[in-house]
Amino acid sequence: MRNLEHLKEVSNSIVLKLRKQKLDKGQPFLIRSSKLPKNQSYIEYPNHLIKIVIVSSDKRSFDVVQEFNIRQSKDILRELNIY
Repeated sequence: MRNLEHLKEVSNSIVLKLRKQKLDKGQPFLIRSSKLPKNQSYIEYPNHLIKIVIVSSDKRSFDVVQEFNIRQSKDILRELNIY
């Protein structure tokens, strides 16, 4: 069981590092969550605003389902243990 806990810690650390790298480069970071329907994801932008998106029909971009203000975005990140 401790190995599983260690694996979770390591994987979370890697994801947080990747998130930071992407946002520092000015690129958005896609966040999959079981709290959303399977076809939806969060996307976080370098200004830390979050949107819920789905892949567009052309499969090259996203369609925005919902946008959040900065307070709501921070709440979502806290809920996901990312902030």
